[in-house]
Amino acid sequence: MNNPLLEIFQPVDNSKSLADMWNSAGSANFLGVMVEENPAAVAWALAINFYNDRNIRIVLARPQHPEVVKQLRADANNRFLLYHRGDSTPVWTSPSGARWSEIQDKVMEFVTHHAAPPKSAEKSTAVEPQAPAPTAEIDMSQYKVELADIKSTISYMLFQEIARQQVVDGEGLVGLKSWIHAVSKYAPATTPIRRLLYRMDQWLQGQGPSMTYEDWTKKLEEVHTDLGNPLPREIEWVACKGSKPHFRGYTCGVWV
Repeated sequence: MNNPLLEIFQPVDNSKSLADMWNSAGSANFLGVMVEENPAAVAWALAINFYNDRNIRIVLARPQHPEVVKQLRADANNRFLLYHRGDSTPVWTSPSGARWSEIQDKVMEFVTHHAAPPKSAEKSTAVEPQAPAPTAEIDMSQYKVELADIKSTISYMLFQEIARQQVVDGEGLVGLKSWIHAVSKYAPATTPIRRLLYRMDQWLQGQGPSMTYEDWTKKLEEVHTDLGNPLPREIEWVACKGSKPHFRGYTCGVWV
C-alpha cells in the first residue's frame, strides 16, 4: 500500500517538466523546488513543514533535472527555486549556502503576502481603539534536524533496541524486515551510514524463519567495522535532548 506522505521524500523524475510539477501541486499558488542530493535533509524538512499548507507545494529535485539546469546551470545543489503560478521563471532563488531557516522565512514571506486579503476600498467607520492582539515569538529552531540526533537514533536502534530480543521470528521478523528496508531507503544520513543500513537490509532479507541476537550482533559488528565505524557508540542528543534524561531522546529521533 502506498503511503502518500512518503511521496514527498521522493525526487521528481527528470522526465517531469515544470508543468507536470504544477499539475501535482493541486490548487497551490506557489511551487518550491529544493535541489539536493541525498541525504536531502533540507528538502525533507521543508516538505514536512509545508505538507498541510494548501498554498504551496514543495518538491525535491536533483541537480541534473532539466528545469534546474535551465535555471541554475552547474551551481544547483543545495539551492531553492520558488515559483508563482503563471510564471515560468522563479520569483525567488536562494543563494548558495542558504540555511533551512533562511529558506523557510523567505517562503513564508511570499506565501503570507500572497494569502493576505486585499484592503477594502470603502471608507472605514471610526471605531474605538482596541488593545492589540497578543503575539508570541515562534522559535523556528524547533524544526531543525541535527545529524547527531539521526546518528544516535540509528545507533541506538541497531545496537540496543533490536538487540534486546534473544530471538526474532514470525510477525516480529516480518515487521523488522519491513522497518529496516524502509530506514535503509529513506533515512537521511551520511553515505557510510546509508551503506551500513543497505548491507544490513540485504542480509536481513535473507534471514528466516528466525534470527537470533547473536546472528544480528555478529553481522552488525562485522559491517560496522568494515565501514569504519560510522555510528557513535555513545548516544548524545542535541535537538532531541529533553529537560530530563527520560524525556524525548530516542522517541524524538525516530520521529525525525
